[in-house]
Amino acid sequence: MRKKFGKILYITLFAIVIFLASSLGWFGVIRRSWSLAVVFNGTALLIIMIDVYMTIFDIRFYLISLILTILLLIVNIFLSIDLDGIRRQEDLIRRARIEEHNRRRKLAQMEQQKLYYKSMFPDSNEN
Repeated sequence: MRKKFGKILYITLFAIVIFLASSLGWFGVIRRSWSLAVVFNGTALLIIMIDVYMTIFDIRFYLISLILTILLLIVNIFLSIDLDGIRRQEDLIRRARIEEHNRRRKLAQMEQQKLYYKSMFPDSNEN
């Protein structure tokens, strides 16, 4: 009876971890934070695979697998944070390039206008 309760407890814990990982993954989809979505949905799939293999091969290392799964989830959280930071840096670089391009284009337009107005109104000092 005690073994059966322990097995049900570990399966329930796996289900809770899978649910949390999937929920956070879909929260990432809603927020359009794709690294968050990939990390947590990928973690949920890995947990399901671990659970399936444990069931198929009748492995009874539920606690070890659960601990490894939680460690994997923590590592994936840090990877997600890192990926978001990289994405933000790339976005800032892209914006800076666009602003620089716009600034140069505006300077060129101003120079062109200056030349145009000079040609329209010649200096009276040139006589």
